[in-house]
Amino acid sequence: MYHNVSITNVFILLFCLLCFSGCSCSSSKKQNWYEVGAINWTDQKLNDVVFLSPTLNSGFGGLKPGYDYKATMGMYRVPVPSSGTVEWTSLDGVQHKVPVVIPEVKPPFDGILWFKIMPDNSVVAVPITKKEYFEENKGPSMLSAEPK
Repeated sequence: MYHNVSITNVFILLFCLLCFSGCSCSSSKKQNWYEVGAINWTDQKLNDVVFLSPTLNSGFGGLKPGYDYKATMGMYRVPVPSSGTVEWTSLDGVQHKVPVVIPEVKPPFDGILWFKIMPDNSVVAVPITKKEYFEENKGPSMLSAEPK
């Protein structure tokens, strides 16, 4: 006994097999999913604050003096860069370009990569995972004005 099978039924069957058999076209490997932020610990307003690297560029605009901070609204999936430059313009018009080394993070990184602009105009990179910040409450001490 032969069944009359149309090509449409064959495609529907193949589609169902792919969807429900556990076969996936996408990678199950976990990916980075992080934000980038800047904190101003100086006593002056900073304008046009940006982080630049070959794989990641992020702008923060102006930051008020003291503990003013901004984080990106978007999430990044690219690998966390190992270094880059934080740039800004101070109120006296001086352009600052400070190279920064980023501590190695274990992928996948899920958190915020902070750049602390210190009172002496140095920059410290501080990657904080969501677990460290929210569950272990390490965020406030890691983001303080004290260099680590």
